[in-house]
Amino acid sequence: MRRISNGLILGLALVVLSACTSPEPEAVDLLLHTGKVVTVDDAFSIQQAVAVRDGIIVEVGGNDLVDRYVAAETIDLEGKMLMPGFNDTHLHMSGDPIREIDLTETFSIAQLQEQVRAKVEQLGEGEWVTGYGWAEDVFSEQRVPTRADLDEAAPRSPVTLTRAGGHSAVVNSLAFSLAGITDDSPNPDRGIFEKNERGEMNGIIRERQELVGRLVPRATREETRPSFIQHL
Repeated sequence: MRRISNGLILGLALVVLSACTSPEPEAVDLLLHTGKVVTVDDAFSIQQAVAVRDGIIVEVGGNDLVDRYVAAETIDLEGKMLMPGFNDTHLHMSGDPIREIDLTETFSIAQLQEQVRAKVEQLGEGEWVTGYGWAEDVFSEQRVPTRADLDEAAPRSPVTLTRAGGHSAVVNSLAFSLAGITDDSPNPDRGIFEKNERGEMNGIIRERQELVGRLVPRATREETRPSFIQHL
């Protein structure tokens, strides 16, 4: 009877001991610990450690994560702050109309003129030509494009090309005419019509380029869909 009792006690002891044994640490790729981890949750709580696997956060918590995970790479933050990466949320997602020219890789006014001529040939004379992304800083001529430059490239098609940053545009004479803007037009509210030394419009509109841009026909969803998907 005593042998049975001793055996039973030994068996129970083994069960208890096995239950108390810590589970094997879980494998992760990266473990950061001993830091001030800004979670940006609803309570804006601060934790100490982060476990990451396959580029995904597995768990955020205290330094006890060190005992629960084994990592290929471990980083001691030494009390430094760790926070979610910054994300640019100031986006203007859109597709490009057929009439639009990408000017972000344009490095001279001569090249810009060729792009305008090519677009006029594609669309046909009389159709609006638009574009975005030019910057005089990178032009070999080291100056802004002018109304005269666009008139030379597209005398019978209205053109408006927005500068990189979106705060100004250059337009040609036909675009000015369609918008009812002349050399005698005063500066618009919160905007500027740049003029040359003779008092003539040089083609640059600052901050109020929509005075011309609003005349451009809106592109259809079907027209912009392919480029919209490409930009995603």
